[in-house]
Amino acid sequence: MSAFAVMLFGAAFLAAIWTLVASVRPQLPRFAALLRPASALPVLPPRLSRVTVRAVPARLPNRLPLRAAA
Repeated sequence: MSAFAVMLFGAAFLAAIWTLVASVRPQLPRFAALLRPASALPVLPPRLSRVTVRAVPARLPNRLPLRAAA
């Protein structure tokens, strides 16, 4: 009985590995694109590469104080 259990476990394990490989394999070109050197990436035009930072107030202005219901 234990040989049957080992065979059953092995078959389930192989099915899980097969499913994992089959689901990852179509995504491999995307992973390869992530690992390419940065020089292969397109360069942004200088107009878009600038970053502007606005000063944000520390606290939002208090518009109207809340009043208790009468």
